[in-house]
Amino acid sequence: MINQLYPSIDEKSLDIEIEILELNELSPIECITRELFRIYEPFCYRRSYGRGAGYPLNACPTNAPDKNGLLCYPKCRDGYVGVGPVCWQDCSPLKTVGIFCVGSNNLADLKISYDRIFVRKSYGRGAGSPMVCSSQYEKSGALCYDYCDKRYYGVGPVCWQYCPSSQPISCFGFGCSITSADCTTIIIDMFATVTSAAMNILRLKIVRSLIETITNNLIDSATKNDWISVAGNMSILSNTFAETIVSDVSKNCDAWSIDTLESATKNASLLLTVTAFNDISILRSFLKLFDIEGIIKAFDHALCNLRDDFFD
Repeated sequence: MINQLYPSIDEKSLDIEIEILELNELSPIECITRELFRIYEPFCYRRSYGRGAGYPLNACPTNAPDKNGLLCYPKCRDGYVGVGPVCWQDCSPLKTVGIFCVGSNNLADLKISYDRIFVRKSYGRGAGSPMVCSSQYEKSGALCYDYCDKRYYGVGPVCWQYCPSSQPISCFGFGCSITSADCTTIIIDMFATVTSAAMNILRLKIVRSLIETITNNLIDSATKNDWISVAGNMSILSNTFAETIVSDVSKNCDAWSIDTLESATKNASLLLTVTAFNDISILRSFLKLFDIEGIIKAFDHALCNLRDDFFD
């Protein structure tokens, strides 16, 4: 493909010291590219999952264990029974008739007579407390829900992850960012392009002066159709970037050998470097040689890492 676009260039002369992995080895590259955006992008999307529609409130608080209607009250003293917010004297063994106790002096006489009648004593026990959730559930709003996984917290029917240490600021509920300013910027931009995101990551890990120097070299070489120099400068930048990130991005991609991850990191770094310069029109003919679909996919699915650092 390179010879077709640039017949004067020997394909081997564009060897930029990166061994492109075969198709069946692309999984580690995908893992690395996703880690790039999860760790270094100012913004990431929170992970979440549903926990059902919820259950009605089903228990009383410990300080008001007596359920009456839809409210809970403190228990009445011995010899009293609760009816809503009032504790009334228990008439037993006499008969209760509203606020009166009535009955016969002769307790053996089953026929009720009114030779004994008196007003029941009473006292208030408060306006009542709302019902709560039993210990196996947590309350959110007016309903009870199953507890979330320890790395998540619940808001109604949804469990949202805690923000990772790399992006610790909660960003309008659905995301996390490095700083509050990053959060505001992301929401205003809704959202940054993959090209600007890639350049921001390069600037985070590489000295800005080096990026500026190489950018000027790339434009100058492209103007002269010196694509070998373009490839060489791109290689310098991507290899420098790869060396600074390999230990960070490989932590969550430990299903492969160290050699495979190092190679995958070089490939991912090259693709991200290429993507960062995608807005420079004079370089686009060269940049079309690279398939950046994986970078775009990783950017579009930049879910936050789950944090475990403050859990047992």
